[in-house]
Amino acid sequence: MSRDKYIVIGLIVMLFNSLYQYSWNALEPLIQEVLKSGIVHVEVAFSLFTLFSTTFQIVGGHIADSRGPKKIGLVSSILSSLGFLGSSYSTSILWFYFFWSIGSIGEGILYGIASNLAIKWYKERRGLATGIVSLGFGLGATIANPLILKANSFREVGLAIGLVELAILPVLLYLSDYPSRDVY
Repeated sequence: MSRDKYIVIGLIVMLFNSLYQYSWNALEPLIQEVLKSGIVHVEVAFSLFTLFSTTFQIVGGHIADSRGPKKIGLVSSILSSLGFLGSSYSTSILWFYFFWSIGSIGEGILYGIASNLAIKWYKERRGLATGIVSLGFGLGATIANPLILKANSFREVGLAIGLVELAILPVLLYLSDYPSRDVY
């Protein structure tokens, strides 16, 4: 199979990754309502996302570079899914923080893998390849936000996103791989 599949995998991963960040403004009022928490308490979760997502990009990148993206990608896709699934069932802001942080770890690692699929497979056209993968980051929220804004509850949104993510991303990450080092 052609290396083009890695661009498609990266793009789809980014579609889901964007929901943690670019859908936050659509999700936040629903989260406030379901958890009966004020904006300050809910916004702490976004700070946790920023911290865990960026920190674990480093950890995940090191693991993916040394052992390949498949196993760490599988684990990360499950963590990202659990972030939405667990958050949708959270009964307190503390449980929400916990699950959102778990998901943020997965999202951060997946972000690095998706970007590196483009960078490592397309050394002669890295800008184009990473641009296509990065398109998913904006496109995911563009597709999801109108649907999120029509939703009645964060519980149904989180459950739906988590289940779809769990059905799709582990399969795609199982198919992912980096080329041999002489290619990049």
